[in-house]
Amino acid sequence: IIAKFGFKNIKMNNNAIEKLKSYDWPGNIRELENIVYRLCLLSKDKEINEHDLPVDLNSNPSNKINLSLPNDHLDLEELEKDIINSALEKFNGNKSKTAEYLRIPRHVLLYRLEKYKIQS
Repeated sequence: IIAKFGFKNIKMNNNAIEKLKSYDWPGNIRELENIVYRLCLLSKDKEINEHDLPVDLNSNPSNKINLSLPNDHLDLEELEKDIINSALEKFNGNKSKTAEYLRIPRHVLLYRLEKYKIQS
């Protein structure tokens, strides 16, 4: 597909290809072509890797959290605090690893720690 659009110097690594192959593609081949075209346009390197793919393609169903939602209400801030605390615990308080795991910039994590008065 890359050659179809005239991008001769850009390659896609095997991990990215496997992610593309394993995706369901509800939008058919046109969706695949559109994504590959955008990846080529936005490519800063000569190689597209799995981290360049859109978040939808990089999400792994095993990474999804299964929740039982309460009948009366859900406090989103409390849920966010619990997730942050659990992630901090998972990485022994390491804020950089926690932010990377949560896929948020470190400064956003620091802001939320201060906002929720979470000690790490």
